[in-house]
Amino acid sequence: MRKSDILLIGFKTLDLGEHLFEYQIDEEFFSEMKNEEIHNGELSVKVLVDKSERLLKLHFDIEGQIETICDRCLGEMMLPVKIEEEVFVKFGIKTYEEAENVLILSEEEYELNLRAMVNEFIILSRPMRAVHSQEGDDTCDVEMLKKIEEYQQKKSVDPRWAALEKLKNK
Repeated sequence: MRKSDILLIGFKTLDLGEHLFEYQIDEEFFSEMKNEEIHNGELSVKVLVDKSERLLKLHFDIEGQIETICDRCLGEMMLPVKIEEEVFVKFGIKTYEEAENVLILSEEEYELNLRAMVNEFIILSRPMRAVHSQEGDDTCDVEMLKKIEEYQQKKSVDPRWAALEKLKNK
């Protein structure tokens, strides 16, 4: 299978019933998707496609780890990922996204490209604040933490605010 065919499902030729597709995505996938927060990763993607006459039910199971930036020290870190999502694909006159997990495909379509969908799932799985853990090898950069502490100590109080603070404390 060519790399460009990864996460591409030709559903018109599938028989009715369940079909399992398994993919491995890596650095090449993330460089093509050009994501600023996720630079690399090693993920296993399993897609269970349940095909009926007028509907495709897609169940995604994505597991592995992604390389991202620590929001505290700005160092590279590996973040574990476990995602389970379901998407329903219906058929209609034109292709559009009807709801968060419902996609309408044109009757002329014969294959479904899941690249953008999988990328979105991975991006949304990243926590709002990703930081290194405090144990083992996965810790923040000590030098960067020292610089942050130095900067916070150097902050001097504007004399105008200090005068207001005196009034407040009376």
